[in-house]
Amino acid sequence: MKRLTLAVLLSLLGIVALHARDAKQSLRAELAKEQQSLGYSLVDGWAGKVYVVSAEDRTAKLAKVRDAQKLDSVQCSSPEGRYSVFHKNGLWLRDNESGEALQIEAEGQFSTQCFSPERRFVYSSGKMMRIYDLAKKKRIDVGEGDSYPTWSPDGKWLGFDDGRYYMLLDLKTGTRKKLFSTKNSSGPDWSPDSRYLTYTKPGGSTGGFLFWGIKCIEPYRVWVWRVEDDAHDWVQQICKPGRTFIWVKNSALLFEQPTGEEQLSAIRPPTGWYKVDAGPFSILAPPGWEFHQLARKIHDFRSTKGLAMVQIRYRGGFETKSEAFT
Repeated sequence: MKRLTLAVLLSLLGIVALHARDAKQSLRAELAKEQQSLGYSLVDGWAGKVYVVSAEDRTAKLAKVRDAQKLDSVQCSSPEGRYSVFHKNGLWLRDNESGEALQIEAEGQFSTQCFSPERRFVYSSGKMMRIYDLAKKKRIDVGEGDSYPTWSPDGKWLGFDDGRYYMLLDLKTGTRKKLFSTKNSSGPDWSPDSRYLTYTKPGGSTGGFLFWGIKCIEPYRVWVWRVEDDAHDWVQQICKPGRTFIWVKNSALLFEQPTGEEQLSAIRPPTGWYKVDAGPFSILAPPGWEFHQLARKIHDFRSTKGLAMVQIRYRGGFETKSEAFT
């Protein structure tokens, strides 16, 4: 009987582990689709470079940003860009159309996601979390909350650190939702559809040993938390320091020139054409053509019409030739 009970328990644990693994895989896959459909990317701006995260396979790709100054800005701007919150011996609000500035607090802290769609912004002063209404020109105390509170882009949630966990507050219903531990965490940052939060915490592999020491002495993982059901998974591993990853529009990014292999994969050949990997080359060929290796570095496709088309792959582009032969 004991053996049967143990077997049942192990089976249940296996099912739970399998479901957890599938949930994580589906979260990353869904996130990848969301990023593509919304036209946004999760990026890491570090040491003067920008890397775009691929959530599904946990890799990153080098890119350039059109406006690096905007990416590095520590100001908080309203959705339409008219107003900005900034620090200058206190907490200030600037109208970017008129150029007028108004001091809101002698001391205060805010995040880069402080505005709601209704022209209100959230900030903290001391241990008090407050909202400033631009239309009414009034401050409202919301409750205790640690520094750098956030406002979800859809205006539903206020996010804040209660000293132990990252909390969400629904202002309309008063509902509070506890998310992840904030111990040693960086961030977080909202996705544009307000469904996800990304943050960074210590953890992960050190990457093994190199000749001069450990590859990554202090590893960190970048996590994504889905608000609706609390599903979460890590999407990228980095080395010290822990830092905030942010979401930006794809239109603000300039991706590095792809390799020839990536360019070839992006080509949609005519019906019936196919790709053949021929040693150092990748070749697109029409139907009825046969591949021949003429010499160590010479490859071509021959047709019955006595023509050869060679498409040589190399970093940065292609060299394509069509020649007659005997």
